[in-house]
Amino acid sequence: MFATAQKTLRFNTGKRKEILDITTLVEAVVAEAGVRNGTCTIFSRHTTLALRVNEYEPLLLKDAEASLDRMAPSEYPYQHDRLELRPGVPEDEPLNGDAHIQHLHLDCEETVPVVGGVLNLGSWQRIWLLELDGPRTGREVTIMVQGDSLNGLDDYRAEVFPLLEERGRTLFPGVTVTPGQLTLITTIISDGLNGDRVKALQYAAILETFHAATGVWKNLDGQSLQVVKTVMANRERAIGMAYSYLAGLPREEYRLVVDTARAMAGGALHTITTDPLETIMDLVTGRAEEQAYAKVNQAQAGAGPRAAATLGVIAAHGSPHIKELAGNYGEELGIIQRISQDLHRIDELRQGSYSFRQLLPHTLFLLYYGGGDLRNILVDLLRGKTEGDLLSSLPDLRERAQKDIETRHARVMGTLLELNLPDPQAALLKSLVQEVLDGHSD
Repeated sequence: MFATAQKTLRFNTGKRKEILDITTLVEAVVAEAGVRNGTCTIFSRHTTLALRVNEYEPLLLKDAEASLDRMAPSEYPYQHDRLELRPGVPEDEPLNGDAHIQHLHLDCEETVPVVGGVLNLGSWQRIWLLELDGPRTGREVTIMVQGDSLNGLDDYRAEVFPLLEERGRTLFPGVTVTPGQLTLITTIISDGLNGDRVKALQYAAILETFHAATGVWKNLDGQSLQVVKTVMANRERAIGMAYSYLAGLPREEYRLVVDTARAMAGGALHTITTDPLETIMDLVTGRAEEQAYAKVNQAQAGAGPRAAATLGVIAAHGSPHIKELAGNYGEELGIIQRISQDLHRIDELRQGSYSFRQLLPHTLFLLYYGGGDLRNILVDLLRGKTEGDLLSSLPDLRERAQKDIETRHARVMGTLLELNLPDPQAALLKSLVQEVLDGHSD
């Protein structure tokens, strides 16, 4: 569907020559417009107020102003400034021939692509508003956004994410709460059951914080000690803030979130919070059981989405049966996502993008799940045997995992039917499942 939106911004300038950064204001108009892919045109309604896209750096701004003055100096005798030769000129007409000539070398409009609902600017690009004849009041810039409209899951994200960001700042000042899959599940289910949107977002913000704090260790392979220390400090602060808010929750919600946080951290904490190679050695030497490891990973994958779905029902005062159904939906979705991610790793192995040793910490769960001989595989690898036999078995491993995804997909779709949510919410949850299957969901 094609959509358009238009807004006029007004500015007061304080100097004869001034360069303002209006990027954030334009981004806000784009966000309100609900356009997914299209264009944003910014237009100045004045002949001495120009627009440009460039880096907004203080020394560059000075260079730009000096360049404009050299191009058209104010002391030059411009014909435009001979007011006695211009009939009907207002008494307060300024002498601004230099500003008009400078504007000739600039422009009164800029057009920026909109991709994925945001301005597709480069890393250093900002939108300049150049006042050439100030100070002035009531300067007007018109913004027109047009393109394909957001719909379905994208539309829901556009509505929910700003709300979560606002709630996240209120609940956990100083900690970034990233709106992701857990938020979508919580709020979509709560809305479908006529729940409390604010309460659902509060629950989601707590879960997102725990998720970020407990999952961060999975990305530390090979990082420096300083990075580890920084992550550790942020992790402890995030957990502390989450717990401080948890104290005010009813007992059921408190217990659910605490248990979920433990599960997201890996249950047996060493499997997530230590060096993956230590986990491998534990498995090889028998200090950790393969079945226990697989169970921990499955719990870690499914715990967050299960809790998110259950909290959505709680925010809507749903029945125990509905809570169980929603929880099953979330857990199956999380496990499907984990297996899908590991299948992607297998594809990278088969294509030769990475070596097996590089991806080993990320594929342990799938190897056990699909083969059952994880310990022997690891022992052979550590003894220096070739990876050829293992790589040749990957197609079979992938086929087993793919069949399991299909089984779980059928179960999760059946659960959605049982939940009997209104069509819009049911469609959004189906879209989320498809995103996970396609490997695009965070």
